Amino acid sequence: MSLLRVATNENGRRAAQRHYFAHVLPRVLEVLRQTPSHEALRSARTHTLVSLMGFSPETTIIAAAIVQPKRLVVLLGQSDAGEASVESSYDDAVDYLKTHKILEPSSIELRRIDSLDPLQMYRVLSRVLRDAPIVDNDRSAMVDVTGGKKVMSATAAQAAWELDIPLCYTEGTYDATLRRPKPGSERVLRLPNPSQQRLQMLRSRAFDLQADLQFGLAAHAFRLSADHQVENQVDELGAALSHAYASWMTLDLPQLSSAVQDCHRNLSLPRTQLIVRHSLAIQQRLHAQLDALEQLASGDPLARLASFRKLALLYGGPRLQRHDFACLLAYRGLEASVMYALQRVASSRERTFQPDSPDWEQLTDDPNKLREAFVAFAREVDPRTAPVDLPRQVGLLDGLCVWAALTPAAGVDHANRLRLVRDIRGASALRNKSILAHGNRTLSPQDLRFMANKADQLLRALLGDALELINSLADLFEPIDLRLLAER
Repeated sequence: MSLLRVATNENGRRAAQRHYFAHVLPRVLEVLRQTPSHEALRSARTHTLVSLMGFSPETTIIAAAIVQPKRLVVLLGQSDAGEASVESSYDDAVDYLKTHKILEPSSIELRRIDSLDPLQMYRVLSRVLRDAPIVDNDRSAMVDVTGGKKVMSATAAQAAWELDIPLCYTEGTYDATLRRPKPGSERVLRLPNPSQQRLQMLRSRAFDLQADLQFGLAAHAFRLSADHQVENQVDELGAALSHAYASWMTLDLPQLSSAVQDCHRNLSLPRTQLIVRHSLAIQQRLHAQLDALEQLASGDPLARLASFRKLALLYGGPRLQRHDFACLLAYRGLEASVMYALQRVASSRERTFQPDSPDWEQLTDDPNKLREAFVAFAREVDPRTAPVDLPRQVGLLDGLCVWAALTPAAGVDHANRLRLVRDIRGASALRNKSILAHGNRTLSPQDLRFMANKADQLLRALLGDALELINSLADLFEPIDLRLLAER
């Protein structure tokens, strides 16, 4: 073929395209905009449209006119110098979009790529798509794979679907005479991701976050997964349960009460019962755990003791390694043990005891005798800091000395009571060294072991008869791995 004939063919093609742009395409777009499926595409308000372009700019123009994005990124495919004319396709598209006020020039971007280098195109397209904003938990983007070479379309589809971004494709009834789709037959089709990999990744991430005790993030991840799954009962239950766990781990008791009710409502749904009924053990454990969490939210002192015990183990364990937090929780367990022991003395007399404003007659018929016994015992513990009267507010060590003075025949001899109080003083001193209390130290795993041992020692001495119940409640607080339901 001679160069003159090639030039003549090119001139003819350009003339035909100018005629099409000037007289046909505006009417085609007017018809296409009124198609219900195109109205639905437009109503999605996609922020970023990425369009592949080779020699034909029409498909990019049609997609942009129908989708009406806020940002259009054109990937212009070039493989050698002989294809330099693709530049004119881009210029024609921009000129048409600008002239017909479909898009402003400032909202159109060009990315030149080697149409035969899928790795380069993948990198370029992935960067563009990751820059798209997140709207309603999804990236507001779409990829038009109509133009360009086949390798460009295949690579674009791979990159888009990995990010769970839909594709669109312009289809029409081909007219051999016109050598283009019959005007008005074009349809911009939205192609959702057919792969289940993304869905599996969303759910797997939620499970991983839950296993790592990152319950706030897990709740969000489960909700995101539920929005994308058809069978999403596990995800909805996971979101509700993770929200409850997050409230529990921060000891937000009002929020915990609300979260537990959400879990109960979720479990009562017939669609949720379909998945839990296959595992009677998990079903029973879920209900028992929610009952324990409800006890904690309502202020039950044994549930609170069990919660401090379990939370100290979780915060100090290998997944979180928050040893300072764990030590403070173990210390709160020490305090709660003493206060509960004093409350039990008062309740045996059908009274209540307030440690912030103690009324000693709630604990004994003879406050003067209690004062003498308390002062004498505290002097034996440490003569240097011995008080001369009962405390105005009851803290850990004062409360323990009050308990020892009240219960001289409680099955713990005098020497053992002295040793116990002195040991707990060591735990109190350790807590005060923490940067989260009054000191500058970051407490270590060894410090946590010491504090946990003292908490166990105190529980056995003060509440030995209730220890089995406290341990049972602590076991119930262990977070449940919902993978056991998802794998059925």
